[in-house]
Amino acid sequence: MNTTTVFSRVKTDFFAIFVPGAYVFSIILFVYLAITHEDANISISHRIESVFDELKDYWPLTLIIFIICYLIGILIRSFRVSIADELCKKIFSRFTRFKKGKWNITFYKSSFPYPAILEKLIQHLTESKLVKRIKLPDEEYLDSAYQFWKLSICSELPDVFSYTQTLESTVRLFAGMFWAGLLGIIGSIVILVARLSWWKLDLLLFSISLIISTIFGMNIRRVRGREVSYVFIAYLVLQKKK
Repeated sequence: MNTTTVFSRVKTDFFAIFVPGAYVFSIILFVYLAITHEDANISISHRIESVFDELKDYWPLTLIIFIICYLIGILIRSFRVSIADELCKKIFSRFTRFKKGKWNITFYKSSFPYPAILEKLIQHLTESKLVKRIKLPDEEYLDSAYQFWKLSICSELPDVFSYTQTLESTVRLFAGMFWAGLLGIIGSIVILVARLSWWKLDLLLFSISLIISTIFGMNIRRVRGREVSYVFIAYLVLQKKK
């Protein structure tokens, strides 16, 4: 079990870094191709063919590009998830009335680590007679308590903690793709200004970037809420065992 969990976490970590980095690199490449040629009527296909010709002649560039994509992904990963979390709350909380289920609404009622979600979990578990009624710390101390829960799980239940790390990597993937989508929208605007004749490509990039930022942005709180819920329930199980 532990080997499988570790492998899945490494795989998730890699994609959480590389995929957003590769997408942002492709946007940067298109922006570069759009602004670095004097001929305003040159086609995008001709510019892309020239890039592939360069790669054929200097194939080690492929490895360098791979490394650059990974480094860009690490840079995006360094952005605080809480910034994307709160930004998505402001953007998407107004659409909660279109979502079915009370949990989807609860995700937007509080900030990380979501005391509204934790209170609902306590209610469900106590009414099911699985745990005794407990009181959460005050909201200003809840983040410190959450870190304590994670460290307690790490010291007592390493396999469970490894799975929480996988959930955290998934959250970072969603946050990274949200930022990548926003950067793609900005890049498509730059391309439109620099090269109006590429409007078809620009429309495609803008649409894809908008879809990416919307889909991943709308679900950041859901996957992060799942992580918080799992950590909290694991801590309750740990306390019950003691």
